[in-house]
Amino acid sequence: MRCFVDFGAVSRPVGNSASNPGYHPAMNLKLGCEGAVLLCLGAFLTSCTTMSRHDAEGTGGAPLRVCEPEQRSSDHIAYPTTPTREVVDHFHGLSIADPHRWLETLDSAETRDWVARQNELATSVLRGLRTRAHFVERARGLCAAATTSRLSRDGARWLTRTRTHDGARLFLVQRELSEAPWHLLGPDDVPAASGVVREVSLSPDGRFLAYVMEAHGPAAMELRIRDLEQGSDLPERIPGVRWGRPQWTANSGALIYSRLLRPGIGEADGVDRRSVIGYHVLGTAPDVDAILYEVDPLDLGAGAEAVLSSSGRYVVIDDHYEHEESVSVVDLGDPRSPTPNSEPISLTRGRRGANRYVGAVGGTIYLRTTLDAPKGRVVAVDVERPQAWRTVIPESDDLLERARVVGGRLLVGHRRDVCSVVRIFDLEGRALHEVSLPGLGSAYYFSGDESEPTASFAFDSFAHPEAIFALDVASGETTCLRSSELDIGPEDYVTEQAFYPSADGTRIPMFTCRRRDASASAPAPTLLIGYGANGAVMDPIFEPGWFAWVEAGGVLAVANLRGGGEYGEAWHRAGMLDKKQNTFDDFIAAAEHLIRTGVTTPAMLAIHGSSNGGLLVGAAMTQRPELFAVALPTVGVLDALRFPSFTAGPRWAKDMGDPTVPSQFAWLRRWSPLHRIEDGVHYPATLITTAVDDDIVHPSQSYKFAARLQEAQASTRPVLLRTYATGGHSGRADLDGRVEEMSERLSFAAHFTGLCPGGEE
Repeated sequence: MRCFVDFGAVSRPVGNSASNPGYHPAMNLKLGCEGAVLLCLGAFLTSCTTMSRHDAEGTGGAPLRVCEPEQRSSDHIAYPTTPTREVVDHFHGLSIADPHRWLETLDSAETRDWVARQNELATSVLRGLRTRAHFVERARGLCAAATTSRLSRDGARWLTRTRTHDGARLFLVQRELSEAPWHLLGPDDVPAASGVVREVSLSPDGRFLAYVMEAHGPAAMELRIRDLEQGSDLPERIPGVRWGRPQWTANSGALIYSRLLRPGIGEADGVDRRSVIGYHVLGTAPDVDAILYEVDPLDLGAGAEAVLSSSGRYVVIDDHYEHEESVSVVDLGDPRSPTPNSEPISLTRGRRGANRYVGAVGGTIYLRTTLDAPKGRVVAVDVERPQAWRTVIPESDDLLERARVVGGRLLVGHRRDVCSVVRIFDLEGRALHEVSLPGLGSAYYFSGDESEPTASFAFDSFAHPEAIFALDVASGETTCLRSSELDIGPEDYVTEQAFYPSADGTRIPMFTCRRRDASASAPAPTLLIGYGANGAVMDPIFEPGWFAWVEAGGVLAVANLRGGGEYGEAWHRAGMLDKKQNTFDDFIAAAEHLIRTGVTTPAMLAIHGSSNGGLLVGAAMTQRPELFAVALPTVGVLDALRFPSFTAGPRWAKDMGDPTVPSQFAWLRRWSPLHRIEDGVHYPATLITTAVDDDIVHPSQSYKFAARLQEAQASTRPVLLRTYATGGHSGRADLDGRVEEMSERLSFAAHFTGLCPGGEE
């Protein structure tokens, strides 16, 4: 899954994703009595004992060492005082107290003061941890070198989008993959006050550059056009731009783009969130732009994005809502003199499953669809006969995740038990080649021209940093174009996949990764990661934080839970709504499997997840606290009865449930992490993290969970709340911010599981 940030790693698009300087609200405050850390940090420091792992030299030449995990402390932490108020909600005849409701008012002086004192406590503890210096140094090295790049076809050229070390985007372009790319646009070309460049598109004649600026968050994106010959922007600017990359017509005279309808229509806050596909002729006012397509106004939150076929004739529009997508085509006629007045032709008869554009050859459009094929198939559709679908690649046991027409071939990516398998087919569906990949991992970012034989893709895995490959679709041969600057030998690490039974007997896959010189028979500090929601796939990828843990001698475990999309829509539905408990059962069973097979012990096991993964961690630690030494819920949905009241919450009801519906309230209350907390229970050492500017999951979800858990904790292990001022839901994109987030979580997990990086005494 590439839409979230773990331990401050760079997320890859979508949206996950894949964003700002660190903040410590209490840095300039004097330590007050209530906020003071009465905890003796010395009691947290633990002695290291050498555990012989292997006779051979380890990675870096140092023997692996495991500390004695912290079991108890002679002093309790004095948490900031958290007032309670008598607030009661009434749900379907039941009265539910919400004594920390006041923390939902983020801009009140009382809430800000409470958050500042929580941050003061958290940073005091985190900065005293023995392993922090190691992880700060290693995180900086990994994040500085592991910049994520995307190579994609842009008309007759290849476009590289990458990040600089401080998180800014840099765009390079080249005509042929064999030549050196040249600079197109970077942070020095746009005033910093203007915002962040999100997307660029070069006109076919090379004169104009369309670029999308994000000025103040994703809701404030603006399309601008630069005349490269003059070195200045054209006067027209288009606000409200949303999904996808702007597309140039073949004659370089117009742009096709996705945006929201103009503000002031439709909603109480004055913003109409319906998406449209616009057509802008250079030199004209955006107000007169033609509208090629408009989404159904009843589908709040739906989005549409457009791509132009390589011939320049067809605008293919993906209209996506939840996990369903429809595809329509607008015929521009002669690409040299396009006319944007044709009615859209629906290729999908409305929304029936997930349908995505794959490519076009002549008047035939190729789609990837889940219609009558939950694991996916490829179909061919004639624009003149849009309802006459023809199956080209049928559904199989493997999940068909991506496909693209390149050079008159179909380049197809399947998932076989979560791992990537890449094949080349002809346009009739006959298998031609299976592409050789570097190992167990993930292939993604397929790109290429529908008529040219060269494709590109990226590959990575837990101990294999991202590499970019060129692929000849005629022969199936690959060439590595670009690899990471990191000095990491994948052969020094072992990635394995196991399957274990969940509570109801369902077979669940899980990856583990460890250093090759680590004994497989001795338990080790282990970091267990999960998500299990929204049909997203937790694929084997390189994340700097995950790798830093493994490199330090720990075991990484990634469980592929129901609720995700690892085996298609059926797998997703098996972990949503009334079946959401299956997701938590799968995660708990993963922990039990790791303990039962001797990989780790409860005293050496940490769990982490972000967003819905934060919900997962909150549910697991409140249902089975004895299984875990450390819990790291990040930007989590932790109050299942109040999440629909804020930000994007109402959209999640289709996956999680709606507390206003009696039957759905019953299951939400049953597993809601906040409402599962009980006084007098020994909970794991817990570091809860959020951001004040998170506009996806309201920060109060974390605030209230932290307040209640601090009240209830019977163990002397700490419950800390760390709130960042910026970074939103995905985490901070700047180098210092990523390093801070990553090192804080890793050192906290290492301390309470006994991980000693680098053989420290």
